[in-house]
Amino acid sequence: MLGVPLGIRGPSGNMIYMGSTEQFKTGKTISVNTGVEVVELDMYEPRVTGSAKMNNLRKVKNPDGNWELQQAGDFGQEVANQLPVLPIQQIDAAVMVQSLLDINRSAVENGNPPLFVIPVHDAIITDASSVKQYHAAMNRNFVELNKRYSLTKAIYTGLERSKALAFAKINDSEMYQLNNDSVYRAVHGELLNLLEQKTSGISKVIDEDGIESRVRRKLTANNEELLRIATEKAGGYWNADGTGSISGNKLKELITLMFKRDRIFAILQELHKRSESERSKIFKEISLDPSQYN
Repeated sequence: MLGVPLGIRGPSGNMIYMGSTEQFKTGKTISVNTGVEVVELDMYEPRVTGSAKMNNLRKVKNPDGNWELQQAGDFGQEVANQLPVLPIQQIDAAVMVQSLLDINRSAVENGNPPLFVIPVHDAIITDASSVKQYHAAMNRNFVELNKRYSLTKAIYTGLERSKALAFAKINDSEMYQLNNDSVYRAVHGELLNLLEQKTSGISKVIDEDGIESRVRRKLTANNEELLRIATEKAGGYWNADGTGSISGNKLKELITLMFKRDRIFAILQELHKRSESERSKIFKEISLDPSQYN
């Protein structure tokens, strides 16, 4: 929706970007000797594209076993899939890295080999000579890292930062297209949903368990206002067929109203408060039974 990737600060201070990462040509080439001839190959670099529709579609097998171009998924779906996974992997990896440094820094600085260990992504393999030290260090760092790093706070501040960056990129007087190929296709998709609900009189409702159902009801005042702003002529207008364009000022107004309507920041704040309360209880329980973490 924002037109920029969602970035969350990880436990080691790095940025975790959600959504797609695609390979783009750099304009440079490299000469490769195949043994038969020297060929020039294009050089690529990875760029984070977030929830924007993918430019470079891969070939995938369909259910019939035939190859076809991969279709872009629903807007935000890749981010939704990654959000519960990537930050947890980053936490695990940070625990592993800190443990490796704690145990081996002195040995390496003095020219000695580290204790036996094989890193495997966000975990490690040890042997009988090193398992006790690594086990203790990883348990200790797991507790210490999760005491100082709050994932719910990182999500809140990350979204806040991404929204600010997105709005800074939008020029108030410039016109922006809203369609399925636009970086703002989430806005286009939401307006399509609202128009369908207004026409049919049936709205999608998602309960607390994430179960979606359809009920007959009129659009809320907030949703009526969104459609009115999007379709009024001043500042350009939105078309359901994707041929319209709107001013940057109107685009920011629509995004702001959608955030306010869905109480996104308020819900994240409530989630953070509940999370901090539960974290406090958990660490209190751990302190009463430290034998599991040494």
